[in-house]
Amino acid sequence: MKYSIFTVSITISLHLIMISFIVTYVFLVSGGFSIIDSLLQKEGAKPMSFSIIRKRWNQYLAVRRNDPIIRVLFVSSD
Repeated sequence: MKYSIFTVSITISLHLIMISFIVTYVFLVSGGFSIIDSLLQKEGAKPMSFSIIRKRWNQYLAVRRNDPIIRVLFVSSD
């Protein structure tokens, strides 16, 4: 009986710790993405259309392999 109570309490506490890590991680990631989105969004941003997506994809493909990763991530959209 003593071991079963200990086992149940350990199981519950480990699950609570695991859930708290997951909630914290999801909150940090989603909050970080929303902050990055608000920082990078232009004031007069146009809605995305298929032609804009296709144009950006072609710009990404045009970046050379030896270019820095920042250039790949922040290819200008105009």
